[in-house]
Amino acid sequence: MNSSFYKFEEGNKHSDYHVSNLELNDVQGVKDLKSDAQKIIYEYFQGKTQGMRLARRDDIDPSEIKSYLPSSVIADIVRNEQGEVIDLELRLMGTLVTEFYGELTGKNLSNYGDPDAVSRVMTAVRAFNETRRPLIYTSDHEKGFKSMVVSIFFFPLSTDGENIDQLFCTFEIG
Repeated sequence: MNSSFYKFEEGNKHSDYHVSNLELNDVQGVKDLKSDAQKIIYEYFQGKTQGMRLARRDDIDPSEIKSYLPSSVIADIVRNEQGEVIDLELRLMGTLVTEFYGELTGKNLSNYGDPDAVSRVMTAVRAFNETRRPLIYTSDHEKGFKSMVVSIFFFPLSTDGENIDQLFCTFEIG
């Protein structure tokens, strides 16, 4: 599947779209992935860890996945005192993701202007935090005669190789 990012016309906002058919799918292996990009990223991280531990941010060599960086995000998981996931701090946003959502690098996801979109993403993050496995989130977005499918592949990252404290995700919009 070769997806490209949808270019919004001047004045349109992501939040103007009706979102439906939300799916969260746990990824237990490459067979659960539909796109070549998702398979390549999955195999990249599996190769770094041999499936023995969670990937670390230090495992990522940007030069090895350069073509995927424009559609990628790295975020820190923000937790409350009880250890519950409450937000994401967006550390790096690829240029294509920024074109779609706007620039949020260095900001918390909760600052994004569409509370429904924030809620959907946080639901996915909490789910993959529970399973400790990669997760695919897909949804249909429609506005008038325009429609697109958004697919986000979440991959857990860990500073210590055991506790999830970051995520790497790639976006496909087409």
